[in-house]
Amino acid sequence: MQRFIKEIILFTALFLLIIGNASAKSGENSALKEEIRTLLRDNPEIILEILRENDLLLFEMMQKAATKRQMRGEKQRIQSELQNPFKPVIEKGRPVRGNPDAPVTIVAYDDFQCPFCARGAKILDQVMAKHKGKVRFFLKHNPLDMHKQAVPAALYFEAIAKQDHEKAWKFHDLAFERQESLKGGENALKKIAVSLGVDATRLESDLKDPELRSIIDRDMKEAQKFGFNGTPAFLINGVSLRGAYPEKSFSDIIALF
Repeated sequence: MQRFIKEIILFTALFLLIIGNASAKSGENSALKEEIRTLLRDNPEIILEILRENDLLLFEMMQKAATKRQMRGEKQRIQSELQNPFKPVIEKGRPVRGNPDAPVTIVAYDDFQCPFCARGAKILDQVMAKHKGKVRFFLKHNPLDMHKQAVPAALYFEAIAKQDHEKAWKFHDLAFERQESLKGGENALKKIAVSLGVDATRLESDLKDPELRSIIDRDMKEAQKFGFNGTPAFLINGVSLRGAYPEKSFSDIIALF
């Protein structure tokens, strides 16, 4: 809070400098700053008055400063992760989307009922289209406790993948597109699967395979290991993005490889 107050005073002083002395010469700056400090010290009510009269301007100034600090922090984090990237385990046989031999690997840690994951899935479609042939995509599961159909949906994805990887990806797309319907329970998941023409008898059998739940558990443990407490989270050749960032954020990182 103390730091916040100091920032308010700093921006207030800057505001006074702009509106009251826009034509001041550089040689007068020191005296002017001292004059402002004295004015604020002797008349603290001025700060409140300026905040009331120019709240939007001050908010915009603070927001821009915060954004710049965040961008600097993001750049430093990305540089650090380029030197020491996360190393997800890509198990043999996991469904891959895109060129299997692509130089850039994107791993998504998703929850089929998370609305931000649905948004992230659409953004990934844009990324895959823009960087066709250069990017491959793997899905990992990080279902949140609040989403009761997230684990069943993940099980359906993995069970369908045992039959046909392409149909599993179609299930992935439709589950996100029809996300609201998932609240209807397993019937909604089964409806999507049937629409894809999967072998219903085999699907029912595969859903009982304990290995599918083990896959999900391993994905969740890996997400926790990496500090991915929310969804979605992405790794781009080991560099993380946490949240449904725009396509440009993905492309900026891809351009580094």
